[in-house]
Amino acid sequence: MPCEKTQIVCKKCITITNSNSQSNIEHNDLKAGFTRKNTYRSYMYFNIDDISKNIVVDSAELKIYLNKINIPHSKTNFYIHPLKEEFDLNTSFENQPEYYEKQVKFELNKNSHGIIHVDITHIFDQWHDNSIKNNGLVLKSGEKHRALASFSSSLDPNYEGAPKLVICSSKINHDQKIVDVVEKHWELKIFNTALSPTVNVERIINGTFFIENTSGVQIKAVVEVSVDSKHWIEDTGVVVNANKSQVLIAKYYGKYYRVKFNCSGFAYVKLSFICQVYQ
Repeated sequence: MPCEKTQIVCKKCITITNSNSQSNIEHNDLKAGFTRKNTYRSYMYFNIDDISKNIVVDSAELKIYLNKINIPHSKTNFYIHPLKEEFDLNTSFENQPEYYEKQVKFELNKNSHGIIHVDITHIFDQWHDNSIKNNGLVLKSGEKHRALASFSSSLDPNYEGAPKLVICSSKINHDQKIVDVVEKHWELKIFNTALSPTVNVERIINGTFFIENTSGVQIKAVVEVSVDSKHWIEDTGVVVNANKSQVLIAKYYGKYYRVKFNCSGFAYVKLSFICQVYQ
């Protein structure tokens, strides 16, 4: 079933850097990264007050326009964290708002350019159900290796380049008997342990995880279930031998599911979640 899409343009955004530690930078560019001498972080805020609480959020995607990236190696990771505190014109490198350790990681390479799509559904769900307050987001790099990315800000005269939050949602109506099939697919790299993206399962009838171990080591996979995306309990688990596949079905109902993986060293997994949902 096609979802209803809502697009929200970034209301305010700033960049801070230790080279100008007592003030922030309002410019057409948002910068994030590390140049050995200087560190850059950027903040974005999206007003979601008009989003109804009586919807199921199928996905929430951050769209940011990458103008330029400077990295000495082939690729690097950047991170999005939800903020614990608000940012404003007094925000600076010496006066930074705190952020949650939970993060969304995305990868950029030397050839990256244009619109970058970042899935922040897990963060938005917590804003939407008031688990955490929407104070905005911080965009940063790992800040250990040289990498500097420049994105368009909401001050850019080109509207298409401004940061946007795209929400895909649907209304719950269990009186309807028509169902639809939804599939989600991920390829995950594991080093000792890893977590899959969180899946909102509010309106599913039943769902199954399909795990394909494409590496040469054994993997243990466990479904974790949560009602608030903050507190998780372990559910069913399976062992997936090297280059084998397994099926994983949660026994308990929760608002959110995710899969926790454990292995010895590095492993690669293809994970699918296929479910029936009410239309």
